[in-house]
Amino acid sequence: MRYDIKINGAIDFRDFKYPDDLIYVPSDNDHQWGVNDQMVFGSREVVKKYVSINLNHLNMFNSNDPDLFPWFHPESYSTRNITSQGVE
Repeated sequence: MRYDIKINGAIDFRDFKYPDDLIYVPSDNDHQWGVNDQMVFGSREVVKKYVSINLNHLNMFNSNDPDLFPWFHPESYSTRNITSQGVE
């Protein structure tokens, strides 16, 4: 989670299921071409996929993927990274 975010209430993480293909992101402040990148949580495996953007950067950048370009910004890049790995 970003250091400049304020949470106004408790989050009971026990209320969530943690499959390896589902990551939780806030439903507000999404960019129109990507997911909100201010906070995410999920299973260890799915979070590893989310943070693997640096490992996948070269392949994604060189792919000329029409879903990634021309809207090359953090939200769309993060979205493309996780969806390419089967994450919802």
